[in-house]
Amino acid sequence: VNEKNINIKNINLIINGDSVQLKKMYEENKIDILDLPLADALEYEKSKEKRSFETGEVSYIQFNVQNRVFFNKKIRKAIAMAINKEAFIELFQSGEAEKAESFIPKNISGANKSFRDEYKQSKYGMSYNPTNAKTLFQEGLSEMGMSLTSLKNLNLLVKSNETDIKIGNFIKSQLRENLNLDIAVKSETSQMRSQILGSRDYDFTFESYSSDVADISSYLGNWTSNNYKNITGWSNLEYEIMLKNGLQ
Repeated sequence: VNEKNINIKNINLIINGDSVQLKKMYEENKIDILDLPLADALEYEKSKEKRSFETGEVSYIQFNVQNRVFFNKKIRKAIAMAINKEAFIELFQSGEAEKAESFIPKNISGANKSFRDEYKQSKYGMSYNPTNAKTLFQEGLSEMGMSLTSLKNLNLLVKSNETDIKIGNFIKSQLRENLNLDIAVKSETSQMRSQILGSRDYDFTFESYSSDVADISSYLGNWTSNNYKNITGWSNLEYEIMLKNGLQ
């Protein structure tokens, strides 16, 4: 213990979404602590300076349900089931993350214990299952009066950094292999991507979210119709009433 000899007068906090620039500043000793998501920290995997901790961050695919294709719930679920989440974790998060089959992470409290202990995410049926995903996908297409040949020009929007582009290509390969669905990966700068999402001029995108507080309402509240983070076009009055009553 050496706290008596430590005297910190000032702490400068740099808020910057450009992980490449931040890593460069860290290597040049211009900043002392670097907070990175696992996908951007692979090069520090064996570093003695690395410290890992649970953040409550969840990564997911966000659909624009105003797009006729993704209006169908079965098509959205089929895409979720067609992506090998464990392979994703090994490739992009050094095997340190846990697969997400729901939006609420395990470190969020429920009524008496962890929310995920009280409500198992397996009940949602989002596990990797290519066979069932293909069946569900065909059912969804039939309900919409569509076929694979009619699905053209679907774009997965990602940030224009190396990691996110690789993630986009991984998702593309999974959908091609398991659903025979061809998509394009469209990369944009963070600023341009935000503008595109805000105008809902997109098909689907790879997204991540973590809350500043370990409260379930900060996650579930994202999908209410008046929440600025809800840029999916999805709304459900029953959901909002249940959420409101649950918070009282």
